[in-house]
Amino acid sequence: MSRLLKEISILKMSDEMFIDISDDNIKKISVLFFGPPDSAFYHGVFAFDITIPDDYPFSPPKVIFLTGGVVGGRMHPNLYQDGKVCLSILNTWGKNEWSPLLTIEKLIITIKALLDNNPLAHEPSFQNQQSKNYAVYSSYYSLKSILDMYLFFKENRQDSPFGDIVKDYFLKHREEIIHILSSLSQDHNGQVYKTIHHNSKLFFDDLKSKMEQYKGK
Repeated sequence: MSRLLKEISILKMSDEMFIDISDDNIKKISVLFFGPPDSAFYHGVFAFDITIPDDYPFSPPKVIFLTGGVVGGRMHPNLYQDGKVCLSILNTWGKNEWSPLLTIEKLIITIKALLDNNPLAHEPSFQNQQSKNYAVYSSYYSLKSILDMYLFFKENRQDSPFGDIVKDYFLKHREEIIHILSSLSQDHNGQVYKTIHHNSKLFFDDLKSKMEQYKGK
């Protein structure tokens, strides 16, 4: 417990993420961060529910990628729509590489490091020619996650601080986000991407319209 309390204290001071701890159970932690600049995931809302096992740190935390289910898409090869986080350090992929020396902060930093401009590089089974398509897919669902996750927290977790954090972030970056959507719509005018299943211009235009209409209520 002292180890966990120390980690929580460090997380609260981190500039990399926001955390919310259950009032009823200190071993239930939610973490949120925004997609990094200069990546296909820029401005995306990445939220995780983390459950700390009783024998922590000798066993890894149980991590659910909350955003995937809310937006209805697999935003990254390692982050599934059903919430699975596929990482060797969580013992959910490949060799079991969890170590008691790892921390929740290091886990989140590892996940954040996966969010780049070529997400398929983290999935060897995909072919290289699909990488551009998947990056568009990742950009779309990352931007879609802003309003989707705000509404999720507003409607389902009213006590969480994350709803206001997402809303404030969006209002601060609103014009830039709309500009990115406009650029994506123009770049992909008339092109059909298998990962989105429809004309991507229609998706970006529809999302842009929703962003423009939203006033932060």
